[in-house]
Amino acid sequence: MSIRTGKEYQQDLADRPRNIWINGEHITNVVGHPIFTASIKEIAKLYDLQHDPKFHDIMTFKSPTTGDRVATGFLPPRSGEDIKKRSNTFRIIANATFGMMGRTQDYLSTMLMSFAESPHLFDKCGPEYTERLINYFEYVRENDLFLTHALIPPQSDRTKTSSKQKEEFLHMGVAEETKNGVIIRGARMLATLAPVADELLVYSLPGLKPEDAKHSIMFSIPIDSKGLKIICRRPYSTGQHNTFDHPLAARYEESDAVVVFDDVLVPWDRVFIYDNVDASNDLYTKSFVRQHAAHQTAVRGVAKMSLAVGTAIHLARSIKIDQFLGVQEKLGKCISALEMIKGCLLAAETNVVTNDKGQVYCALEPLLAIRNFMPRAYPEVIDILRELGAGGLTMNPSKDDIDSSEIGQDILKYYVGAGDLAAPERISLFNLAWDLTGDAFGMRQLQYERYYSGDPMKNLANTYLGYNGEDCLNLVEAALESARNN
Repeated sequence: MSIRTGKEYQQDLADRPRNIWINGEHITNVVGHPIFTASIKEIAKLYDLQHDPKFHDIMTFKSPTTGDRVATGFLPPRSGEDIKKRSNTFRIIANATFGMMGRTQDYLSTMLMSFAESPHLFDKCGPEYTERLINYFEYVRENDLFLTHALIPPQSDRTKTSSKQKEEFLHMGVAEETKNGVIIRGARMLATLAPVADELLVYSLPGLKPEDAKHSIMFSIPIDSKGLKIICRRPYSTGQHNTFDHPLAARYEESDAVVVFDDVLVPWDRVFIYDNVDASNDLYTKSFVRQHAAHQTAVRGVAKMSLAVGTAIHLARSIKIDQFLGVQEKLGKCISALEMIKGCLLAAETNVVTNDKGQVYCALEPLLAIRNFMPRAYPEVIDILRELGAGGLTMNPSKDDIDSSEIGQDILKYYVGAGDLAAPERISLFNLAWDLTGDAFGMRQLQYERYYSGDPMKNLANTYLGYNGEDCLNLVEAALESARNN
C-alpha cells in the first residue's frame, strides 16, 4: 500500500470501532459524529494533498522497500535537499491548517523516523527490540498510518515518582509478562486526536528513576485494541459552530484524551523498550528526535504565529488604530517576534549537521531557541491582539443577526469598519480574532503553545546545561587577555 486518500482514511476509521467516551457518551464510531466530523474532514484533506499534482513530489518519496510513494514525514534526511523537502512538506501541512493543528500526520511520522534513526538506543534492550522498531516504522510508513502518542502520567502527586503513587498502576505500567506479550495497566495523557488516529505510540519522557522499571516501556498498539479506553476532554466545538462565527474552532478542534489501559495485551513484536530505565531516559537526549521533531514544530509555529500577527495587523488597520504610536509599537513587537522565529528556523535549516553515519539533521541550538521563545512570544502576541480588539471582540454579532430580517440592516449599518470595509468583512475579521483570543478553542491553543514541548523553565535550564558556548567563552578569554596585555 502507498499513500492513502482522505476517503480511504475515513473508511479505515469506520471499519475499526473504538472505545471512546466524551461528555459522558460512549462512542464506537467517530465517522459522522458531530464532535469529530470537522477534525476528520481536515485530516482527510491533508491526506488528499499528497495526491495533488502541485504537492505530490514534495510530500511523497519512493519507498526504499517497495518503490511505492510514501509520505515525506518518513524520509530520513541524507542531504540539505532532504531537509528542504521535509521543511516544504511541513509548511504545506501547517499552512493548510493555519498552524492550528499541532498533531497532524507529519508530526508522529517524524518522531517515528527519528527513533528508527537511533537503533543504538533500542539495542540496549537487545537486538530484537531494534528489529521490532524498524519493522514497525516500515509498517506505518508503507500503510500511511496516522499516529498519536501518550507521554505523560496523570497529574496526581508530582512530588512522587510513578512507582511511589498511592496506587500501583495509577501511572501506566507493566502489570504482567506473558509468552504472548505484556499486560499494560493504568493511564497516560495527553493523547491528542486519539479518537481519530489509527495507532497509539507510547513512550516516556526523561526522568524515570531506577525503581520505575515497570513503567519503563515503549510500545505501540492499534487504537481499537481490546481494553483501551479513550476518555476525551470536554470539547470546545460541539459540531454546531458555523465557520462564519467560528472560522477556526469550527474546523480545527483537536480532541485531547486520557488513555486508560484496562489490562491491554501488547504483543512482543510491538514492544520496543522494556524494563530499561536508561533506554527510556535516553530517548530524547541521545537520539535525533529533538532535532527532527523541533524542526516540524518550528515550521508549524511560523504558520501559527504568522496568522496571529497578520490578524493583529489586519484588525488594527480595519478600524485605523494603526495610526497611533502606541499601537504601532505593539505591532512592531509582534512582527519582531515572528521574524525572530523565522530567522532561527532559517539558521537551523541552513546550518545542517552531517554525522559520521551520513545522517543529516538541522542545527539544534536555533530550534531550541524557538522552543524556548515561542511559549512566551505567542501569548504576548495574543495579549496584544486582545488589547487591540478591546470591546469589539466581545460585542460581535452572529451570522444569525446579520441574516435577520428585523435587525440585519442595523448590523450592516453600525458594524462597518474604516474606509470601505463592509460590516460582514469587519465582523468576520473580529470573529477570527476572538477564536484566537477569547474562545475556549483559542485558550486551548494558548495553553498548548506554553506547554506542548514540556516545562518552559526546565527547557531553558536544559538549554543552558547542553550548551557548548565555546565561541562565547573564547571571546571572553580573548577580551580578558587583551585587557591584561594592554
